Amino acid sequence: MLKGRRLFLAGIAAVWLTGCAAPPQQEIDSARAALEAAGRQEAATYAPDAWREAQAAFDAASWELQAQARKLAWTRSYDQARDQFEQTRLKAVWAKSAAEVARETARRSAEELIVEARAALEAVKASAKHPPRRGHARADASAKATHLEALSMGIDEAQQSFEARDFLTAALKAEAVKRQIAELSGGVGQAQAKKPTTS
Repeated sequence: MLKGRRLFLAGIAAVWLTGCAAPPQQEIDSARAALEAAGRQEAATYAPDAWREAQAAFDAASWELQAQARKLAWTRSYDQARDQFEQTRLKAVWAKSAAEVARETARRSAEELIVEARAALEAVKASAKHPPRRGHARADASAKATHLEALSMGIDEAQQSFEARDFLTAALKAEAVKRQIAELSGGVGQAQAKKPTTS
C-alpha cells in the first residue's frame, strides 16, 4: 500500500515537473547577443529596416515570455516564445550583415566624393589664379577666394567625419561641397569668357 502510494506521488511529481516549462534561456541569450552584434555594426544607421524588424521580433518574443510567466505554472508553454527568439536571432544576424555591406558601400562612396571634391576645388583655384585688376572685378574675385576657402573647410569637415567613421555624414558634406564648386566653376568660366582680349 505504501509502495503504491509512493509510486502515485512520484507520478504526480513527474507530471508537475513536465508541466512547469522553463523559459527558453538559451534562445533568449542568443537573440540578445545577435542584437548586440548588429548594434555594434550600426545596423540602426546602415540597415534601419532590418534593424527595426529584429527589434520588433524581440519585443514580440518578450511579450510572449511575459504572458506565459503570468500563467499558472503547469499551464505555461514557451514553445512560441522559443520560436520567436530564434526568429529574432535570425533577423538580427541579417541586420548585422546588411549593415556591414551598407557601411562599406558608404565608406567607399564618401572616400570617392572627398577625392572628387578636392580635385574640383583645385581645378577652380587654378582657373581663377589670375584675378582681374579692375576695382569691381577685383572685389568679385576676392569674394570668390573667400568662398573657395570656405569650400576647402567644408572638405576638411567631410574628411573629419570620414575619419570618425561617420561615412554617411562625410558623403553628404562632400557632395554638398562638390555641388557648390560646380556652381562656382560655372561662374568662373563665364567670367573668363567675358574677359576682353588684348591685341
